[in-house]
Order: sequence, then C-alpha cells, then structure tokens
Amino acid sequence: MDWLKVKIYTTPKGCEIVSAALYAMGIYGLEIFNPDDYKMPQKDYTWDYIDEEVLEKQQEEAYVCAYVGDTASGVEQLCEIRSAMERIKREISDIDLGRLAIEVSNMKNEDWTNNWKKFFKPMDVGESFIVTPEWEIPSNPHGKSVLVVNPGGIFGSGSHETTQLCICAIERESKQIQGEKGAINGILDIGTGTGILSIAAIMKGAKQAVCVDIDPNAREIVEENMEMNGIEKSLYTVKIGNILDESFAEKQLVGQKFDIAVANIMADIIIELLPAMPQYMTENGVFIMSGIIEPRLEAVKNAAVSAGLEVTGEEISGEWCCVCARLKK
Repeated sequence: MDWLKVKIYTTPKGCEIVSAALYAMGIYGLEIFNPDDYKMPQKDYTWDYIDEEVLEKQQEEAYVCAYVGDTASGVEQLCEIRSAMERIKREISDIDLGRLAIEVSNMKNEDWTNNWKKFFKPMDVGESFIVTPEWEIPSNPHGKSVLVVNPGGIFGSGSHETTQLCICAIERESKQIQGEKGAINGILDIGTGTGILSIAAIMKGAKQAVCVDIDPNAREIVEENMEMNGIEKSLYTVKIGNILDESFAEKQLVGQKFDIAVANIMADIIIELLPAMPQYMTENGVFIMSGIIEPRLEAVKNAAVSAGLEVTGEEISGEWCCVCARLKK
C-alpha cells in the first residue's frame, strides 16, 4: 500500500499536544523531531568538537510526522488531522504551538481540496438527517432533512464521530423539549466552526441560533452554510470571541438564555466552561458536550454536577464521548 507522509510543524512544547491529538485518532508510529533534544547541557563545558549537523538541528523547526494510507480511509484520516489542528489553533491560546502547518508528501497543496472532495459523500446521521457536501446533494433523500455543508477548512464536516454524536443528541433533545415546552427557544453553539450543529437545531425547530467561535473565518463559513441550507439571517447570529473571556460574555451574551447549548470542543475547555453555563440555560435546558475522549468522560460529568447540572445521558462512538446534562428545576 502507498503511504502519505503527514508532517505537522509546531514547537518543542507543541510536539506533545500534537502527538496526543494524533494518538486520540488512533494514529501511532509517529516520527517526532524536537530541536531541544540537540541542545548542549547548560554547564561550563569546553567542547573540543561539535558536529555541524547538531548545530544545524538546534535551529530547525519542531515537527511531528504521521503516516496514513493513500486510500479513501487514509484521506479521511488526513481530513481529521487537518480539522484537529484547526481546532487546536482555536482552543489552545496560552501555549506557543507554532504554525501547526501541515505538509503532505506525494500530494500537492493545490490538489488537497479536490482529493478530499472525492471521499466526502452524503452520509446518514441520526434518524432524520442526511449530511452532504454541496457538490453531491442527493436527489431522493427518502423523507430525511438534507443538511448541506462546505467545511471550508474548519472542523465540522459531519464525518467526525463527535459531530455525529452532537447531531444525534440535538435531534433527540429537540424532540423532548418540544414535547415539554411546545417550542425550542434557541441554541447556543460554542465553538461553532462550520455552524453545522446550529443548522441541525434550526431544522429541528430552534427559533434562534447564536454561533460563537474565536476564529474570525468562522463568520464567513457559517453564513455560507446557512445560506446553502436556506436559513434566513434573522434566525442566527455569529459572534467572534472567547466565551471564557468575561468581557466578551458580558457584552455579547448578557441576559440571553437557551433551551439548548452545545460545545463540541475539548474536555478541558468544557470543564473550564461549565461553571458559567447555568446563566445561559433556560430552566430544564440541556447542555450537549462532546469532543471528549473516553479517559476524560468522568471528569466532565463530575464538573457538570458541580456546576448544578444533572447528567441525563452519555453516548460513546469509537474513542469519543458525548454527554447531555440538564439544568435542574
């Protein structure tokens, strides 16, 4: 089988974080280059000879290399790697992770989009959705809602387990909320990316979506995907900023409450976010949380309980988990 070499440029500190993200995807056998490994000990030594190659390596950029098959499944993994690096850029701002640029051997950058498009096909998600790229909309959806998405380089094509878990949870919780209240007041979509989860919620009856992301590119991507799905601008708002930033939250979200909140991000960010969530939730509102690897599941559930929420369900797909918690009456 032919292989693609995927090199991710980062920093010495970033090597561990990038490697952990790849391990979480089930990608092992990594090649890691850390220039710190070639630094001389900080002692008063007199060196008779230092190989020039060693000196050169001290100046090189750190990187992590992974290898994926040059096949349909390999390209899907490559898509997942790209999405993970985009998400890490958005969610980890207190550590210098460098460029997180990706270099793929045997595949030109300009060919990436078209190569990837070949393998992004319509997929059934949950009981009532077909998630499809704009270039391959099914002509006969068999009564299902067709959710059209153009990822545009941002995490959230619908192919990842966490996105599918969230869509299924939105589908399930929307039905329950409508049964209890007759309507869905709105959805707060934290780390919205492509807006795919907000689109799913609006299709299920949410009257309003507030899409929050720290990546400025998200605004254009969300607006494009909303338009492709025929959703009017009056039904959603895109806010660029960090919800953990008190000044942003006070200016952009003050006084707003939602029947559904969703965060498909990282477990540690969710844990940090949970204490503030009750102020954004209606009575008996639900917080859907994913992007959680299985070893962090209990920590997220415990944090939800500490925040005054009641854990009402959990789903696991592969290495990934989704937790639903309601604001107690």
